[in-house]
Amino acid sequence: MHRDTLRVMVAGALLAPALVLLSPPAAPAQEPAQVPAPSSATSTATPGPARTGPPPTSARQSVASLETSTGADSVKGRIYVPVTDENAVYVIDPSTHTVIKKIANVGMHPIVLRATPDQTKVYVDNFGPLQGQITVIDTATNAITKKIMTFGPAYASAAMAPDGKFIYVPTAFSVVHKIDTATDRIVKTFPIAFLPIDLEVTPDSRSFYAFAVYGTVARYSAATGVIERPSISVKGLAPGWAEMLEDGSALYAINFLGDNVVEIDTQAWRAGRTVQLPTGSWPLSATLNNDETEMWVANIGPSPSAYNITIIDMATFTVSRVIKTATAPAYVGFSPDGKHAYVSDLGEVSNVSTPTRPLFYSIFYLLPPGVPGRIVDYDAQTKEVLGSTEVGTGPVAGVYF
Repeated sequence: MHRDTLRVMVAGALLAPALVLLSPPAAPAQEPAQVPAPSSATSTATPGPARTGPPPTSARQSVASLETSTGADSVKGRIYVPVTDENAVYVIDPSTHTVIKKIANVGMHPIVLRATPDQTKVYVDNFGPLQGQITVIDTATNAITKKIMTFGPAYASAAMAPDGKFIYVPTAFSVVHKIDTATDRIVKTFPIAFLPIDLEVTPDSRSFYAFAVYGTVARYSAATGVIERPSISVKGLAPGWAEMLEDGSALYAINFLGDNVVEIDTQAWRAGRTVQLPTGSWPLSATLNNDETEMWVANIGPSPSAYNITIIDMATFTVSRVIKTATAPAYVGFSPDGKHAYVSDLGEVSNVSTPTRPLFYSIFYLLPPGVPGRIVDYDAQTKEVLGSTEVGTGPVAGVYF
């Protein structure tokens, strides 16, 4: 989410058939398609997958790792956040809670950002719907260097490969684009059945998991697009966000319409433990903290009473804490040292009138302009608010250097 799709948003994925019909054709990929083969939270206490391999040494998918490079030096201590209603990316200094740069005209409805491991590039996942594209930002200059047209609106769940060589982008036309980060060109396009709305790339960068809007997940070869693991149920609908352990042993489906978080054992290839959230929670996204002891789930609900951050203890896979918020939290990202949790809060725009609420939550296209959101800085250990930064309307999933 994954490092990072706002890849967001989740309920918007439910409107995929309509988007397919309404969106104008985009430029086709440069290479021939590779066709693959056909009220209180509770937890189901079934055993989870064993964790293997070394402990995590890098941050989550949405958080670029701090490698030694010129790019890393230039952006260290910065946050990049997409602001969907302004078609912009804000650059924030979290130490002073100030905006230091606004990068305008990044594309229509930017939702999710992904960064290369060396931190020299940020990729903007633009949700459309009239034009699908991925925009590339040079972090040394904060200038837009390229806009890559996609075949259909890009879903809010683009995934950067751990080795940084490719970024994978699912679209509303039921394909996944493979983009070479060295050339910023689409080099493969894989048709994927049943509308893929979220992707996670395996730790070895050789495969990717595609979550489908109708509540399934399958694994595909990142080289050929051939299916490697058949589709299985994720025990919910509209899994528009997902997470994965650093060692790849488990996936987590965040089921927007199932109001649950479901663990998938990637070795046994089955769905297991489930955290059931209260009905109407509408979990929009979730992020594992840096040491993978907690998962912070952003719930936007159909009304203010449902707005909260639900924290799941990963050892027991039960809810350990619920942080109530006055307005809707869209996403949580962590600082590289793990000490700060940055919540993208939609602000007062989330309290729009009831008749327009479905449009607001479903597609993020009709947000009232001029209603600022904010990035709220939490102490990741004590869960206390340390400060906030006001941004434009509709901040979602950024990268945190």
